[in-house]
Amino acid sequence: FVRIQTIIISHRTHESSDLLSPSPMESSTVTKTTLPNHDGTETEPTEFEKNRKRYQDLIDTFPHVKGWRPKNPLIEYGGYWFLRPRLEGCLYAQEFFEARPIDFFICSYPKTGTTWLKAL
Repeated sequence: FVRIQTIIISHRTHESSDLLSPSPMESSTVTKTTLPNHDGTETEPTEFEKNRKRYQDLIDTFPHVKGWRPKNPLIEYGGYWFLRPRLEGCLYAQEFFEARPIDFFICSYPKTGTTWLKAL
């Protein structure tokens, strides 16, 4: 059997409006170390939140330049320029994705024949 991992990379061509909510990776920087609970007690952050904070701190040390989107500078990493949400996702995938010898990895942008590509 061959496991097929399909990743669809979203690409926005315009700034987010009030009708579009930002993706989890595009939200503001995580700064709290504990989260308030409904009963007033505080809970420890999840493993995902800890990793996200670590990636954000690491990304802050990389070179930044003003890009074509005023609120999203371009960040250099590994000889390439990324927007912050994409770079956070790449760092997460580099750390946690474990490919197997039988894996077949396919990437495509939406509306570029993704359904056809999945059928392969």
